[in-house]
Amino acid sequence: MKIATHLADDLLATVDEDPKPEGAVSAGIPSSKDLLLWRATWFQGGLLVAAIAGAWLSGCDLWSSLPVNWTCLTIGVIATLPLAGIVFGLSLLKLAPLERIERLVQKLIGPAVAECTWPQLAWLALLAGVSEEVLFRGWLWQMALPWGFQPALIGTSIAFGLAHPITRSYFVLATLIGAYLASVAYAVPGANLWSAIVVHTLYDLIGLRLIAAAARQELAGDRLEGMA
Repeated sequence: MKIATHLADDLLATVDEDPKPEGAVSAGIPSSKDLLLWRATWFQGGLLVAAIAGAWLSGCDLWSSLPVNWTCLTIGVIATLPLAGIVFGLSLLKLAPLERIERLVQKLIGPAVAECTWPQLAWLALLAGVSEEVLFRGWLWQMALPWGFQPALIGTSIAFGLAHPITRSYFVLATLIGAYLASVAYAVPGANLWSAIVVHTLYDLIGLRLIAAAARQELAGDRLEGMA
């Protein structure tokens, strides 16, 4: 994890050091928003294809965990509330590791997210919610389940954390969120993988909205300083 920590320091020090010149978008250079949408679509889409292909090659019945009904969707909406509340509560504590994550995320995607419309933010959230849940709580879960519920819970949650290794704190937070999502999908009566997809999507949408609002506020402050 030391490598991830050093990477985070480098990113915080270098992102946005070389901003695009004015008129770059009109000159044919894609905006940061367009790059974000394009990269997210291809990357998350690739994860989904990999999960489906992996399930097919390994003989896992991925679709058995995806029967959609109002019960599982409602559970997903309700289960979003405690997760969002806990993370929001932690943010109010102003813990240094979490503030570092917030600064890093703002540096990496804040300006691009600030340019996105509501439908575009919803698309980004849905992409992550579907692809990552089908991969981690779908295919990888079924691969680990023969070892038992707890090993599957621990293994897939750690794998989810390792997929988010920008900082050690982010890894721990992602691992805990992964355990929560798996518990919602497979420990709550009436829930299934769709429930986790709903939680993941809504949680990411809330997060993206907060990131966009913070980035716009910072931009507005910079403009006011420039006019002073």
